[in-house]
Amino acid sequence: MYINVKVIPNSSIQKLIKIKELYYRAKVKSQPVRNKANQELIGLLSQYFKVPKKHIKILSGLTSQEKLIKIEKD
Repeated sequence: MYINVKVIPNSSIQKLIKIKELYYRAKVKSQPVRNKANQELIGLLSQYFKVPKKHIKILSGLTSQEKLIKIEKD
């Protein structure tokens, strides 16, 4: 499954919001330095979709707020 995520770093809360089918907005507490926000995003997606972190990959947008994510479900 592929989803698009807009990440809002440095937020006061950690939350994943479904905007429409396959498009989400993620609020993460981490700042976008040294990949911390991306790692927090992967953890948030792992909890939301109930899959291990190793099944989630950021395909594009590593340094952007707009990301394309691949989630492998069993």
